[in-house]
Amino acid sequence: MEKKQFKINKYITLKLEKSRTNIYINNEKFIQCKFLLLDIPIKDAVGLDELESVDEFSEQFGNPFYFRASQFQKFPPEVEFWGHCSNLQMWVEHNYNTNLLHSNIAFPLLKKLTEVGDPKARKVFKDEIVKRIESGYVPTIIYLIVSNFLGAFTQEEFEVLIETVKKSEYILEEKTLDLIWSFKSKYLGVNDLIFLIEHPKINLFELLIEFGKKFFDRDGDYIGEFRQWITDLLGRLVKRRPKYLASKINELIVEDIIKVREHEIFNEKLGIHETKVDYSLMDEFSILLYNRLRYSLMKYNV
Repeated sequence: MEKKQFKINKYITLKLEKSRTNIYINNEKFIQCKFLLLDIPIKDAVGLDELESVDEFSEQFGNPFYFRASQFQKFPPEVEFWGHCSNLQMWVEHNYNTNLLHSNIAFPLLKKLTEVGDPKARKVFKDEIVKRIESGYVPTIIYLIVSNFLGAFTQEEFEVLIETVKKSEYILEEKTLDLIWSFKSKYLGVNDLIFLIEHPKINLFELLIEFGKKFFDRDGDYIGEFRQWITDLLGRLVKRRPKYLASKINELIVEDIIKVREHEIFNEKLGIHETKVDYSLMDEFSILLYNRLRYSLMKYNV
């Protein structure tokens, strides 16, 4: 097949190579376009005009960030190539509006464009992240967090953003835990963790308390791996933000989300009164949090 290429702007070029469409940034291969929005069976879908983004449109076919080839009608490579060219050109002409491309293409592209010096990308990059977080669409929010896009913000900017999202509607849904686990991010920064914990539509700690057991029962193969993931996250918070972690766990105890029941007993051998914790009403994750709180109190005196 003859090689084809299409130059979108000074920085972006698409090339059809071995029947695959690849995106080049500054003449370096950056990413392969795997699926085309045109492949989605439009006749079975809600119109894009009724939705805010391509991500939301994609959710009609399952997890909006994980697609199977069987979900898509197969087009000839050249047709797909020109479809991708059209999508990317529209995206550029609309000032890199990330609603117009799938987030797992739009944001890596936008980040790379800022790194190579595209002034338009540099101008809109943070604004696009904020826009999509404030949109309230949870799958995209989680994608941005676990992909470490919050690292683009200074600490002051992060704190302003998190105070803004705290005003969002409170929602606790089991599917959010499934979505977080589907990304299986091995490393999250401290601010990423705090965002997952504090966002009213995510509430990581409350998700694990409410749905963790059901999640483990359904996905038994993941129990060990998931438990280790959570333990590692808590370990980072204990070391980096012990006061925050202690405060958050105390908040959950006061609200009776972590159901701590304490009883005072007399230790005849030592001749003193001691406080014993009744763990019978606590789930596995609540116990883990409570013990982390006790550890933080002892080690860091918080």
